[in-house]
Amino acid sequence: MNPKNAWQALWEHYIISAEMGKRIAEAARDKGVDADPNGIQFATWMHDVARLATHEFLRNDAITERLLTSWDIPESMRNDSPSLRKFLGAAEKLSLDEEQKRFKKALTPEQEKQARDFYDSLSPTQKILNYCDSLGKRGPKGLFDSASYIEYLRSQESRYGQASPWPSVSYAIERREAASVLYAYVIEKTAKWLQERGVDLVAIHKGLANYGPKFVLFVRHGE
Repeated sequence: MNPKNAWQALWEHYIISAEMGKRIAEAARDKGVDADPNGIQFATWMHDVARLATHEFLRNDAITERLLTSWDIPESMRNDSPSLRKFLGAAEKLSLDEEQKRFKKALTPEQEKQARDFYDSLSPTQKILNYCDSLGKRGPKGLFDSASYIEYLRSQESRYGQASPWPSVSYAIERREAASVLYAYVIEKTAKWLQERGVDLVAIHKGLANYGPKFVLFVRHGE
């Protein structure tokens, strides 16, 4: 573990997103959605494990996938985890212009159809995991909502470098902005899908407003 990567916000994200995943999955399952609360909670705990080693975009996801394989996590569970590389590939196919990448212009009907086809290809578990990964964060104004998430996506490029010696990161750099637009689309559709099935997302978010650690003590026992 690289201590400089063990940010307070990262631990909050682990804890909040996993609890959000469990609560949403429980509510969705009660409404007839094929969702396993325990599996989704476990997957959410594990989805960003490689960020303890690196925060480089896509490289941490590639390392996480390798770790989950080496730890003998069942293939069925690994396949249910959303693939950032697939997101990047689907976003590239949208061929967004610069204004669209900056959320200043809407998708064309053809682009919207492509985005919808990609969204429809996701399993219920992948949709819930994506939602919790995206909104299971706490910013200066508290737990993320749709508006703060969009702002987070718009500022994404300021948090990442524009060059890298790692092939995975170089691949991602050219596709990150378009992927942000696709992520926003997927999260919006997922929220609508859950609410249409009777999941009270407002109540779940309200219940998580103050959830998580306020402080953590690390105590060394012995010499």
